[in-house]
Amino acid sequence: MSDWKFEADPNSKSYSLTYKGDEVAIADCLPEIIVNGQSIKPDQSWTMGTGENEIRWALESKWEISLSLVAEGRKLSLATNWKNLSGESVSVDWLNPLSGGELISTIRFDRILNNGKDMVGFSSLYDVANNYESYSVVGLTDSQGNNALTAGFTRLETAFYTFITDFKAEGRHTLTCRCDREGIELSAEDSLEISPLVLEAGSSLAGLMRSYAESVAAILGKRNPGKAPAGWCSWYYYYDTLTEKDLYDNMDALQEMKDELQVDFVQIDDGWNLESKTSEKVWGDWHAGGLFPGGMKKAADDIKARDFVPGLWLAPFSVDKVSQFAKENPHLLVKDEETGEPKDYWGTYGLDLSHPGSIEFLKETFTRVFDEWGFEYIKIDFLIHAIFPGDRYDNSKTTAQLFREGITAIREVAKDRYMLGCGSAMGPAIGLFDGMRIGYDVSSRWYVPMGDWPLGNCNIKTSAVQHVWRYWMHETWWQNDPDCLLVRDYAPEPEFENFRRHAPDYVDSPAYGLTENEASCWAQMVWMTGGLAMIGENMKELEGPRLDLLKSSLPVHTGKVRWFDHYGDPHQPVLVSEEGPLMIGVFNLTDDDMELELDSTNLGLGEEWNFTERLSGEKFFGKGVSVRFPTLPARSGKIWILQE
Repeated sequence: MSDWKFEADPNSKSYSLTYKGDEVAIADCLPEIIVNGQSIKPDQSWTMGTGENEIRWALESKWEISLSLVAEGRKLSLATNWKNLSGESVSVDWLNPLSGGELISTIRFDRILNNGKDMVGFSSLYDVANNYESYSVVGLTDSQGNNALTAGFTRLETAFYTFITDFKAEGRHTLTCRCDREGIELSAEDSLEISPLVLEAGSSLAGLMRSYAESVAAILGKRNPGKAPAGWCSWYYYYDTLTEKDLYDNMDALQEMKDELQVDFVQIDDGWNLESKTSEKVWGDWHAGGLFPGGMKKAADDIKARDFVPGLWLAPFSVDKVSQFAKENPHLLVKDEETGEPKDYWGTYGLDLSHPGSIEFLKETFTRVFDEWGFEYIKIDFLIHAIFPGDRYDNSKTTAQLFREGITAIREVAKDRYMLGCGSAMGPAIGLFDGMRIGYDVSSRWYVPMGDWPLGNCNIKTSAVQHVWRYWMHETWWQNDPDCLLVRDYAPEPEFENFRRHAPDYVDSPAYGLTENEASCWAQMVWMTGGLAMIGENMKELEGPRLDLLKSSLPVHTGKVRWFDHYGDPHQPVLVSEEGPLMIGVFNLTDDDMELELDSTNLGLGEEWNFTERLSGEKFFGKGVSVRFPTLPARSGKIWILQE
């Protein structure tokens, strides 16, 4: 039995979808084809036929489009097939199964959840007030958390899919759902079926997002690597200046407190292939540089000898201009469409994954990393360089398809070793990675605006926002990586130098070093959400209360948590546990005090309750239907544990 119904209008050639009568409706929807920038939609020149749960549109000697619907309970799935009847190949930009549908609802959806295309595509909950573009899935909810609607594509290995929502001031809201075909030709008489589009309605946005993630994982798979890695990463203290001595000093310190921290991994980040600390980057040349004179096999062996799992950072889809690889293999790089020369992306070239030689290069590189050097964990970064536009050796596949083929080649060599993605496309990576960075970089700074980034970059606040609003991916697509655990109240010289090079306008301000509240907020969030936990500190220097805070954050909590369906300020999220004693994580990422009052029945509480804060031991108790939490200062987080 379905709560969804559809209706076709032979006059306008459109179709409409309704949920539970008139609770939610998407009206006057049309399929749309965009060819060479020109929109083609059914009109009076098209024929339209309908059958049980099916609509077929046809334009003589041009196009045939079929749409079939499967409805069950709260879910509705729309599958579309597009056939080229023109007698010649056609370059297709977009195929849109639902274009310009008017969203009509008796529910006031005043929050929208947007998902980015990749790690750097900002993901957050927003107040509904504008136009939005979301990738793979979009969610709507009311701020009280009583009603929600999601729309998502499920075959994310085939292409990149987007949702355009337009919330107009006069109250007319529209939704367009699109498949990016990237100008790939569809031959005469050929047809193409794109990913099904799935709509689901319900009371809980948190529940609907998990349902969507599970639907995708059922198709693309999910790896089961066991406990999420906890360990040490060199980047956020040393950046690209790490030496062998720095590595050994930190491992010595980690060994002394290994039982307390329960960390197992040591990961060497970027810089290991540099000849010196001042050398230009040579991504593409994945061999040990002067900072590791003993070579990478020795480094991996030394890490193992100290009873840690050795990990290594690479950017396998990125090639620097001054690298030997770029000089010797220009044919393996994505080209500029006009000049035919390797295309520059932020000063770096992208590996052309459509070329067999690139796949062979990846296999050779990772055979060396895993089988010759002995690393058991890799973090592969800047993977988005492979999906940027450009001319490729084979232009018959989408960049999503090529991306998946490139990652698959690495996975075939890695076998069951742990693979962490970073700077990665999301959709086509599902089922291949064990872990995934899902937010921006951290640093020892709470907030840095940094130009065009929606909430800045290289700061704790921005990473926390991303981490919360992409939490629904965790343990369904992969293990989420929130980025490194930082708790220090100062900045080391390599951090200053990193900002001088990459963000010179923000070298001097805002302030460096996390306050006690800021450090605790990030540590509490990383602990509660239970993903990867990699320390980004100099373990020889860290001491006192900040070391104690770090120790209190490991090992991380491993039980399931979810958003509490209460969507006030998106920068004041509330998380609740689903297993074990009730825990309520309240996080205030704003610069104002936070007042929070929740319904006790929605929390599953009885007539009386008694909570203790996880770190401070602070207590509060009460009774009745309203739970009023203690005022939470700006830039802080607390986890309240229900006492039996």
